[in-house]
Amino acid sequence: MNIEDVKEWMEIADNDFDSAILLNESVRKHYEIICYHCAQTVEKHIKGYLISKNIIPQKTHESNTPGKAGGLFLGTAQSGCRCLLF
Repeated sequence: MNIEDVKEWMEIADNDFDSAILLNESVRKHYEIICYHCAQTVEKHIKGYLISKNIIPQKTHESNTPGKAGGLFLGTAQSGCRCLLF
């Protein structure tokens, strides 16, 4: 495990979450973009966690494919994102 790689994924995830917060605080809400950044936050935290356990995530963008880096159950989660906003 490379701790620097884990830290990098966590930092990028935090940046995505910060973006979601800023977009949610705007007057004109673009929920699909806010949801996208929330999904990216979760995905990147999961990637960081997997790397911390010496599991290298596959590089893919197949949605709704469990266990793959690009499709960690996030395809269906995005449709209900409005209820997650603070």
